[in-house]
Amino acid sequence: MRLPECRLIHSRHFSRVVRLCLHLGVEPVFIAPSKPWMNDTIEDFNEDFGEKLWEREQWTDLEHIRGEAKIFLMRHNNRQDWKYRKTDLDAMPRRKLPEDFEIGANRLPITEGKVHFIRQVNGDGTISVLNEDFDAGESLAYEYVWATIDTKHEQLLIYYREKNAEVAGIIKSYKYKIG
Repeated sequence: MRLPECRLIHSRHFSRVVRLCLHLGVEPVFIAPSKPWMNDTIEDFNEDFGEKLWEREQWTDLEHIRGEAKIFLMRHNNRQDWKYRKTDLDAMPRRKLPEDFEIGANRLPITEGKVHFIRQVNGDGTISVLNEDFDAGESLAYEYVWATIDTKHEQLLIYYREKNAEVAGIIKSYKYKIG
């Protein structure tokens, strides 16, 4: 039995987390729904968590879980540090929030920025972004496209990269009024 995809009630709704990202200059990227393999980092973590902690212990209570989870996270983070030592971390841009940073979490405005979505084109040539369908073209059925909402220009741009192409090109552009 195929279950219906969980959909938001309102289209074009930006969550508080997305609004905070935009406010801080971060461009969030959402993988395609029901495609966890697209996010191999978190899937690797989940596998480690299962094999090295969850499946090995006989849990006695919540405190036992919390204590062992802290040890697991410390070891996991140490392994990650070791893994990335070869990377030039100083070349990566770093931004820190000031100690006195405050923002009203209930009334975050939508600020200038971009929000990205990786989507698989449906058989009818459409993709769904924030509970709204957009035509990407039937010729791209079952291919993956990159959709970007540009809040400054109030546009939704759909990109596709041909096989062996160096860069993706814009294949569709839509006005995207943000309320």
